[in-house]
Amino acid sequence: MLPKRWLIIAVLVIFGLIKGLSVTFLLINPSSAAPHRQGMITLVGKLGVLHHDPGPGSDLAYHYDVTLVDQAGHITPLLLDISTASRLQDKTVKISGYEVEGGATGADGDNPAIKVGTISIVEEGDTQAQAARIGGSYPFVNILCRVSNGATEQPTSYFTGLFSASYPGINHYWQQMSGGLFNVTGSATFGWFNLSGTSSSYNLTTSAGRQALYNECTGLADAQVNFANYSGVNLIINHSMQNVAYGGYGGYPLNRDGVSWYRYTWLPSWAWQNESPFVHEMGHAIGMPHSSGAYGAAYDSQWDVMSDTWGSCGRPGADDPTYGCLPQGTNSFHLDTLLGWIPGASKVTVNPGQTQTVTLERLNQPYTTGYRMVQVPFYGVSNRFYVVEARRTTSTPTPTQYY
Repeated sequence: MLPKRWLIIAVLVIFGLIKGLSVTFLLINPSSAAPHRQGMITLVGKLGVLHHDPGPGSDLAYHYDVTLVDQAGHITPLLLDISTASRLQDKTVKISGYEVEGGATGADGDNPAIKVGTISIVEEGDTQAQAARIGGSYPFVNILCRVSNGATEQPTSYFTGLFSASYPGINHYWQQMSGGLFNVTGSATFGWFNLSGTSSSYNLTTSAGRQALYNECTGLADAQVNFANYSGVNLIINHSMQNVAYGGYGGYPLNRDGVSWYRYTWLPSWAWQNESPFVHEMGHAIGMPHSSGAYGAAYDSQWDVMSDTWGSCGRPGADDPTYGCLPQGTNSFHLDTLLGWIPGASKVTVNPGQTQTVTLERLNQPYTTGYRMVQVPFYGVSNRFYVVEARRTTSTPTPTQYY
């Protein structure tokens, strides 16, 4: 029997709609951007979200971009809250809104942004289930791209081990987090490929710079890679670049082997030398935003890989001699509402005014099939709620499970 050292944490306040994904959302938060012209604009396309994560010591701030790409490939920046965008990432949606001055937060393109007033899914089928679940096998292709002034490299065998289905590999991690519902089996690594420029030739803080690197890197690999075999693309660079890593889906259309939409990451050297930031960016690619409150701090929870990415560093067993800082788990809202990885029998709702005693298993890798999540709705508001979950620390030097 393992010693039980529990931390009862995570009273998380969730601000977001959990129902009605197949109908129109009404966004009520005001925007500082001003309408640019009269008349409602209606567009249909695929919704993409890109997260900008500054590296250690960076003076840049986190921000995100939301985009809509129509069938003709036109990209339109959107002003849309991250909660709604995360639920609808990679979905075909219909939006209505107004063109605004000032553009979308963090956007650097020339296209005017649309402040979204209403948004709805237009895909057929069980849209609510589609918007709340990702499961099965989602292999990623790792493309190693070398700038001429970069020095940090590893052989392809390093990345093969990093994606192992055995601890502490990334495939092992995702299978444990999902309870076997999600994996990246079939992932493969190709490279190194020599890019035509230096690190300064690809300014990853701009959409043009990211697109240029994306196009060139995948183009160099195209002769060796059948992109149709992969759900995601990890661009791995042998330089720290502008000290920013990226993860997301959509907004950067790419036609390789008949497939134009991928989950993707841009990973400078500091991000792939440590498994935790690598998993953080892949978490964005499969639909998870940062886990934080509505107070502007994106990296404040050391218990969540989608918050303080470096929070596991220095804990017993959480530093690997080969793969650096290992990832923590994430929170029950992500696992349940966004990803659909918590069975209905493992969660319980306690409504305002009720009193109930609940025995919680730990959220990640529970020992039994008991409750893992308590949801407490706000009084009179069904789509805002607290979440209670249990997490467990470890004192063993080489654990085979994650926090």
